[in-house]
Amino acid sequence: VFFEGIVDAQPNPKFAWYFDDEPVIPGHKGWEEAEIHDSRKMSTLILKYTREHHMGKYTLVATNNLGSAECNCDLIVRKKQFPPVFWKRLYNVYGDDNSRFVGEVEVGGWPVPQVYWYKVNEDGEEVEVTSRTHTENWNGNPNKYVPESRIEVRQLDQIRHVIIFHHVSGGDGGLYRVRA
Repeated sequence: VFFEGIVDAQPNPKFAWYFDDEPVIPGHKGWEEAEIHDSRKMSTLILKYTREHHMGKYTLVATNNLGSAECNCDLIVRKKQFPPVFWKRLYNVYGDDNSRFVGEVEVGGWPVPQVYWYKVNEDGEEVEVTSRTHTENWNGNPNKYVPESRIEVRQLDQIRHVIIFHHVSGGDGGLYRVRA
């Protein structure tokens, strides 16, 4: 990881790097692989091998006899793999017939997890809810008309997933589950 700070100051500043408000000193415990390179107007902090203990706030302070300036950023170190975690969960809702409902969850994980939606029948059986529609007839030719799906399942980005009921009806009520 490279952190670079460029400062326009006269007289030339002295630079100091901090990690969670503690000085970064290359060669010291935890910073054995760190390097700091300063020039007249730029300072670079290099972490050759980032680990989870390097995750946090980094601050560059530039100081001369006229004052100081600082800038900071956060480093997030991603593990090679971590299990799915729901950051935003489903909640109970009540709706009227023909109204529109959007249920949204946020799921993190690495690699990015697949998300599946299910409706739970009265006997406990889970039936996957999808927005797939039949677009070909029996001989493989495209259908001329495909009715609009009342229920749509979409992935908005790497973490946000939604189930959309375009026209809620009495048969849509019940328990729904999301699995990642």
